[in-house]
Amino acid sequence: MRQSEALRQLGLGVRLRTLRENRGMTTRSVAAALGVSRSSISRTERGTRAPDREEVSALCALFGVVGDDKQELLDRVGESNETSAWLALGDGMSEQLASLLVLEREAAKITCVELALIPGLAQAPDYTRCLMASAGLQPREVERRVASRLGRQAVLSRPRPPHVRFVIDESALSRTLGSETALRLQLEHLISIGRRPNVEIRVIPLSAPAHGC
Repeated sequence: MRQSEALRQLGLGVRLRTLRENRGMTTRSVAAALGVSRSSISRTERGTRAPDREEVSALCALFGVVGDDKQELLDRVGESNETSAWLALGDGMSEQLASLLVLEREAAKITCVELALIPGLAQAPDYTRCLMASAGLQPREVERRVASRLGRQAVLSRPRPPHVRFVIDESALSRTLGSETALRLQLEHLISIGRRPNVEIRVIPLSAPAHGC
């Protein structure tokens, strides 16, 4: 099993365990209600066993999970539409990046610290396009990576999104990457996402003294 798949499976297990504990139930009582073994429930919660959609749906009914919360859990079984989309866009994606995408999706809090550039989760399309083009990539590859990065940013607006803190050096806010228009749109994008209640943007001013390690 790829590391990214294991992380996604573990994330689902942790969520199911939290729901069970919030209901005051034991693995034994859940197993009895579903007619499965206690070890199956334990292995699911540890991320060493992948439940199917029917089992997750039954667990949702048992734990009183409905609506968007239920759909979110069902989407985590196997490859959801969202997961399939960024995997397709990331054909040839490194395992490290695939794991990062899963961790971002499962996270409750994310902190991005960037000194030279705008963090990927906060990049506007044209800014990403300029960044990728400056690396000498072919236009088709540039667009694929732009689409993949935009797919990552869906985490900011998902149901129960993580709290995301961006810490950006002031110099990154004036680096044009060759396009003043792209930078202007990027700054407007930062202002826009900064209005989200789950997004915090902090800028380190150029006048800030050095911080000793």
